Amino acid sequence: MFLSFHNSSRASAVRKHLGLSKHIWIGLTLLILLVAGAYLAMIFHLQPSRKEPILFNWFAWTDNESLIRSVTTIRLPRILAAVLVGAGLGIAGCLLQSLTSNDLADPEVMGINQGANMAIAALMVLMQFQTFRFFTVTASMLGTALSGILIYVLSVRSRFSSSSVVLTGLVNSLFFSSMTTTLIIFHDTDLYQLLRWMAGDLSGMSWEDVMFSLVTLVPVSILCCLFASQLNVLSMGKDTAISVGQRLTMVRSGIMVAIIVLVGAATAVCGPIGFIGLMAVHIIRTLTGIDYRVIVPLAALTGSVLLVYADLIGRLLFYPLEAPVGLITAFIGAPFFIVLMRMRGRKRS
Repeated sequence: MFLSFHNSSRASAVRKHLGLSKHIWIGLTLLILLVAGAYLAMIFHLQPSRKEPILFNWFAWTDNESLIRSVTTIRLPRILAAVLVGAGLGIAGCLLQSLTSNDLADPEVMGINQGANMAIAALMVLMQFQTFRFFTVTASMLGTALSGILIYVLSVRSRFSSSSVVLTGLVNSLFFSSMTTTLIIFHDTDLYQLLRWMAGDLSGMSWEDVMFSLVTLVPVSILCCLFASQLNVLSMGKDTAISVGQRLTMVRSGIMVAIIVLVGAATAVCGPIGFIGLMAVHIIRTLTGIDYRVIVPLAALTGSVLLVYADLIGRLLFYPLEAPVGLITAFIGAPFFIVLMRMRGRKRS
């Protein structure tokens, strides 16, 4: 009997070690992909007139002040903003799916982005496009909070029923989208800046945007990683969570606040970017399982990877023109969402 217990304990330890090793390898792979994508985004088309590629020939341009200025003032802020925003959206996807108990939830699908979109569109129209960081951030946070709280209240009333949550998100998205469209229709100014921002755009990122992202997104992301175990308890269901002593109202409120900060700050920086959270969470969940202590940090890395490569594709696809990164994520994310819905339908049947 003792031998049997010893063997089972040893087997459990081995499985735990193998699982930890697997998660470390996944994290390292994502980190390598992120560094490679950031490097390619930094050097591609840096000096298009050169016949020989700049890919590995650093010494050919390190003395060129204009190229160095291009890297330090344009390329690096854009890359770092993509990394930070992607991580924030990846974690927001985790939180939203855990809160709503729906694996199809995403800030874009649920219309949370659209609330921030409408608020900033109203700000741009009212201020004749002369926006300031404080007002932009405030409008984004208020719009996100309004949309998020609306979803949360309606989800509570429907007892977080999966189908009700999805319908609530769709109605919420349509409502705020129609409000934004109304603002555009009744405003006769040139709306190119607004429309490009509404598509989700990383061009024109500055070090100020990076610092704002560091101050807002990073602390909240770290807190979410530290308290990810609460998401595991919440995912077990209301009755189980209460039985093990979880303060359900406090946890759900904290999650909602974190979603508002993450989505609101990300939208204030570069506009509404959809499907990053949805794709990041499902990719990691497929590879690692359902432990949010693993999913949350790896989804943050995956979100960064997805957004960096989406921005790179948008820059290269129509060069010398640039496609807004939000359009690229939509082209990739929409089919991804459809596939998930079909898979979910097959499981139910």
